[in-house]
Amino acid sequence: MKKIISIFIIFILCIDAYATKAYVTGQEFAYSVLKEARLRTDVNFLSSKVCAGRLCGTAGNTEAEWLVIRRFKEAGLKPVGGSFMHSFDVNIEMANSISDQKQNFASPLQLVGHNIIGFLGANRKKPSDKYVIILTHHDGHGTLDGTLYGGADSDCSGIVALISLARMFYTHKMITGEVFSKNLLFVSLDAHNYSLQGAYALYEDLAKGVMRDPDSGRVITLKDVEEVINIEQIGSTFAPLSSNNPKYMIMLGQNRLKGDDKNLLGECNRFYKTGLELSYSYYGSESFTSVFSRLSDQRPFVDGGKTALLFTSGITFRTNKASDNAESLDYSVLRSRIILIFRFIEKIIS
Repeated sequence: MKKIISIFIIFILCIDAYATKAYVTGQEFAYSVLKEARLRTDVNFLSSKVCAGRLCGTAGNTEAEWLVIRRFKEAGLKPVGGSFMHSFDVNIEMANSISDQKQNFASPLQLVGHNIIGFLGANRKKPSDKYVIILTHHDGHGTLDGTLYGGADSDCSGIVALISLARMFYTHKMITGEVFSKNLLFVSLDAHNYSLQGAYALYEDLAKGVMRDPDSGRVITLKDVEEVINIEQIGSTFAPLSSNNPKYMIMLGQNRLKGDDKNLLGECNRFYKTGLELSYSYYGSESFTSVFSRLSDQRPFVDGGKTALLFTSGITFRTNKASDNAESLDYSVLRSRIILIFRFIEKIIS
């Protein structure tokens, strides 16, 4: 009888801990859907000849987009505005590289980009009017003169992190019954390599109020966005921090977080024992930190005054080279990074 009472008390304490949004150990329901084998399978596909480097506007790019959409559906996400795919015109004259510029497009308006957007609501009974955007980009540099630029780290690692987080949050929500204070928008951006045009298209859609919340029907605007979390190039261990520990991660934008949230990533790292060495600067350089804090797809949101963060494992000697392949990633460390980002976001939306 005493044993039954003890178990009941522990059960009640766990429920109470969730109700007060405390740190709880042992509640690892979401981890069960985060498998290294699945990460590897998706990275292999996204960086393969089938996707052909995922250059914006190509058949290979479309293959990557349909994989993201399938994974969003499997994760229980809802489309925004009746479709996961949101189209925008891409100006090819704003390409970032020679490989992108060499593609044979007759005019800028013939190239169409697609942002893939999925929604996970905070609380259906009492919908929230606050949003956190988690984003990455799915386009790459394509295939040039027969050489495949698979971009496994840049940015297949970001894609698999995004779809893994979607699956984890849905699983966590369904099993625990926890309601959040903020809705989640999962966004895979196109045209990153065309001067971040996908990110700017997303920003403009929010500024114009063209998207509606699938649960409440209300217009989603920029003022409703609390945080933007960009995940890019997060699967490598080739650019460790000063200690040369391969288990590391960089988060830029810490200064934009409010109050105790500035220490939240480190607290989650310690409590959940993810064991990552963390840095809040780009390899200790103030100038590089300033540049990289707005170099990627979080840029329009940073410029718009939003709290925007970048998670990365840094630029390496393989970045934007043919050697950036699926075999070069460390899937065990990638998994640990995804878990820590999941825990960090969970606390932000609790």
